[in-house]
Amino acid sequence: MLQERLTQEDVGRLLGTVLTFYRSNRDPNDFAKSDNRIYLHPRQRQEHQRNDGLLRAGHKIQALQDFLYEKKREWSDLERGQYIVENKISYGNCTEMSLAATYLCAIDENFARKAQHTWLVLTTRHPDDLTVDSASDHTFVLISDNQDVSRRRLTMNLLNNAPAEAGLWIIDPWLKIACSARDYSNHINQKLEKWETIGKAIGSSMGEHGTVVPPEDSLSETYTALKSSRLHLRKLAPPPLQHAFENTLRGTSQDLRQPSQGRKLH
Repeated sequence: MLQERLTQEDVGRLLGTVLTFYRSNRDPNDFAKSDNRIYLHPRQRQEHQRNDGLLRAGHKIQALQDFLYEKKREWSDLERGQYIVENKISYGNCTEMSLAATYLCAIDENFARKAQHTWLVLTTRHPDDLTVDSASDHTFVLISDNQDVSRRRLTMNLLNNAPAEAGLWIIDPWLKIACSARDYSNHINQKLEKWETIGKAIGSSMGEHGTVVPPEDSLSETYTALKSSRLHLRKLAPPPLQHAFENTLRGTSQDLRQPSQGRKLH
């Protein structure tokens, strides 16, 4: 029996599932689900609301990141994604959103049947720091219906040149991109160009008094850096997940509403 191949429709549908999860579980008082996207010159009411919600989002995300880091030795990446989904945590930056996506990929029977290999991918300009999540510049999900590329030293440029028969696909919920690996850079460039025209920036934060702190890099510089990034692939164990994990979730007393001190994921 021939292995079924993934299609653009498959990855697009899965991205839709991830985005629906975040929309349907959003707290009405949360106007921002991530704390690292900001409007530099907000004009519309929605843009002002999103900027105003950054500090609230940042506190919640920091607490989540601290908790997930504490569980890193105990839980796999897939289990950390399971924690986010089963607890309906509708905020996060690229790493948290990608973790949720890996779990939603695993429990979608039609998708999982075609996806032979799945990786959480951390990009970095600092190869010596690849062992920790906090060194990641960006995180996304890489899926293959054919080749296992775990042992290859991948870069973004190599993904751009991946042949169609390699069956490599990317789901990036933070940027809302689902496409073949070779089209990923073009989609990123188009997205960032669109953001630049509307005054949206990456990696910004709100100052102590609610003032906008400009990002260190322009969007074009961010894109250039991403294109030359090394990729750190963390392969995910195939489902089924351990059923005992449900008891772990119910038994936790961690309060995710308050931030604590610890290493931050991006």
